[in-house]
Amino acid sequence: MTEPVEQLHPMKWFVRSKKQYQPDMDLGISESGYLYLTQGNIYSIEYYETTTFKDEAQQFDTKEEAELWTSPLTEAVQLPVEGE
Repeated sequence: MTEPVEQLHPMKWFVRSKKQYQPDMDLGISESGYLYLTQGNIYSIEYYETTTFKDEAQQFDTKEEAELWTSPLTEAVQLPVEGE
C-alpha cells in the first residue's frame, strides 16, 4: 500500500495562453513565456487583462471557476503557488 505524497506547494488554477509568446514590445509583451489572466481595478471599475507574471495572475480554487474565463486561445491549468 502506498502512502499519500505530501505536496511541497499548494496548487491553484490559472487561465493562461495555450502557446508561449516571445517578447514583442508592440504587443506589450516584455518577456517570453505564457500569458496569464489577471484582474485590475481602475476607478472602481474591475477589468481583466493578461500578464506575463504568474505571481500577478488571477488564482482560482477550482477548475470549473477557471474554465469560466477560458477562450479558444487559453486553457485552465493547475500550477503550484509558492510563498503561501
